[in-house]
Amino acid sequence: MLPVVLALCIWWMRGKIRWRDTLALAPFALISVVASAWTIWEQRFHARAVGPDWAQTFPERLIIAGKAIWFYLGKLVWPHPLIFIYPRWDVDSPESRCVSPVAGSNSRAGCACGLSAQNGAVLCSLPPLITSSACFLCSAFSACISFVTHL
Repeated sequence: MLPVVLALCIWWMRGKIRWRDTLALAPFALISVVASAWTIWEQRFHARAVGPDWAQTFPERLIIAGKAIWFYLGKLVWPHPLIFIYPRWDVDSPESRCVSPVAGSNSRAGCACGLSAQNGAVLCSLPPLITSSACFLCSAFSACISFVTHL
């Protein structure tokens, strides 16, 4: 996500992305791809993250990512009850309201991006940052739950 956020910042500052900027961002993109592939391989073959517990579809993963955003923000505001193992979230993908947490956070950040000319780069970077952070937190949280429940 770093190359995407840096490209958004360059676009915001200059109004366009030149070929030279793309070449400067290429090493970051390569590092991102290699790190992602290594993480996927590590989780699948070393941590044994396979089976029905890990068989979510893309919409289900998006729903879980959206719920993770608001869950952790809620725990920052009101941390009661703090427990080691939280119950699993019920993912009901046919319902459109399940996608609302991630859509809500990204649309709020997108509106802020459009309304603010002075802080546009920072606010334009929020939607990809929020989504990728939520996906990471969600996968890390579910990995902890899976590890503890299989002990």
